[in-house]
Amino acid sequence: MISGVNHITLTVHDIDIAFNFYTTILGMKPVMKSKRSAYFQAGDIWIAIVKGERRDDKRYDHIAWQVSKEDFNKISKKIVTYGSEIWKEKPGLVEFPRTNLS
Repeated sequence: MISGVNHITLTVHDIDIAFNFYTTILGMKPVMKSKRSAYFQAGDIWIAIVKGERRDDKRYDHIAWQVSKEDFNKISKKIVTYGSEIWKEKPGLVEFPRTNLS
């Protein structure tokens, strides 16, 4: 059903400090950096950081799961039936807020 993680997006307070941590300490490959965000490659997974305060509106902190087209409707229905909220739906990708995972 779920074939892997597509990407993870996290909110950080300081892009420069986080960028240095992800590249220098963790060794992730930088893909893009701006004043408000940065993207990294960690193996086959994309990690995105967005500058801001931790928010309760669920727009930034999330995990996007890679799902086959054949399983997309089935897993989406299971997520909703379980009581979680799907934030974005695209064939092959299901995203839901990190706060709904606990």
